[in-house]
Amino acid sequence: MFETIPLVQAAGGADLNLGAAARPALEAIWAPASLLPQNGARWEQIGADTARITFGSGDAAIAMDLTLDRAGRPISMSAMRWSDVNPAKSYRLQPFGGTMEEEATFAGFTIPSVVNVGNHYGTADYFPFFRATVTGARYR
Repeated sequence: MFETIPLVQAAGGADLNLGAAARPALEAIWAPASLLPQNGARWEQIGADTARITFGSGDAAIAMDLTLDRAGRPISMSAMRWSDVNPAKSYRLQPFGGTMEEEATFAGFTIPSVVNVGNHYGTADYFPFFRATVTGARYR
């Protein structure tokens, strides 16, 4: 917009970096190979239909919980994410995630194609602010 309307905040910082850390884990649903153990993902069954997938190690580790339906299709995902989207406007870890409502196959990979995600997933304060429909994907 010819520098008249700020569209992106260029400033960074520790809180912004910590908040962004969970995003690649949650977006792994669209890059199936990133979920393979040989690519560093560690799987642990934590419920009858739920797995915890951990990426990284130590303080930098990010864990995503992935719930599947009876046919093995992913139906929800969640992770703890650093955010100040709360009544106190203070940064803290809080639940982030959402649902996967449809799937589609692109280049031989079946991935979630309709997702709704937001802050405070699994609580009364859940607000799905990101809604996406994937209409195509390319893999190399």
